[in-house]
Amino acid sequence: MKAMRMVLVALALLLVGQVATARQQWVEYKADKYGFSMLVPKGTKLVAKSRKDGWGVLWAKQGQLVLHGVSKLGKPARVGQIENFGIRYTGIARKHWRVIDQGKHNGFHWYKTAYASNGKKALVAVYGTGPKGSYLLLMHSSVAHYKKNKAAFKHWYESIKVW
Repeated sequence: MKAMRMVLVALALLLVGQVATARQQWVEYKADKYGFSMLVPKGTKLVAKSRKDGWGVLWAKQGQLVLHGVSKLGKPARVGQIENFGIRYTGIARKHWRVIDQGKHNGFHWYKTAYASNGKKALVAVYGTGPKGSYLLLMHSSVAHYKKNKAAFKHWYESIKVW
């Protein structure tokens, strides 16, 4: 009986944690210059950087989440070019990337959504091309945090739009 009570308490705490994550307030962030938007946790402050290779980066850390909005305006890059850039940018080897969705929607000419993990860090990346150029948008955290918050990661990546 005591073991059953402990299991019920553990389940109740797990559900409370999931409800809290699901209710986390998200706000839309628009990067008009680069032609994309995505949801970010309320209070997130993004920092912009330009790279010498032509990619522009918006970066933020909010709690355990780290967000990256990386784009290159102009001629769209090929799939392999963006994938190779993502591997170099994240430091996670190609063999650890798994495509979980792909297609055309929300303004993308084409997109892929991938999950990648090196055992410590887990990320979801949306990459593709749109009317203004090429995109690699990603959110990462620890593997444990990702596993607890898969629904929030999905909510984030489904919010991404390009124009």
